[in-house]
Amino acid sequence: MECIISRSSVINKCNEDGEFHLLFTDKEKPCEEAYLKELLDSDGNKCSRYFIDLDTITELDKLSEKYDTDALVTKNLDFPEYTALILYDEEIKQED
Repeated sequence: MECIISRSSVINKCNEDGEFHLLFTDKEKPCEEAYLKELLDSDGNKCSRYFIDLDTITELDKLSEKYDTDALVTKNLDFPEYTALILYDEEIKQED
């Protein structure tokens, strides 16, 4: 299954800088297995995001162990057709 993947530290940086992040670069690459792909967000903007192919829960568990993080499975409202994985390397900061 092809999933969007990110790290919680990258999510925090993107949320804190006040910029609109459409195109990701190598700085946002969450793991060596991830690949960059262009797509449209829910507003029709051309974006790029990192993806990974995982077919089993065991593969997800091994990825989590390899990077010594928890792995969260969620949805990203900007890309509702994909499952989103987050390598949880720091607490995600919530807006008040």
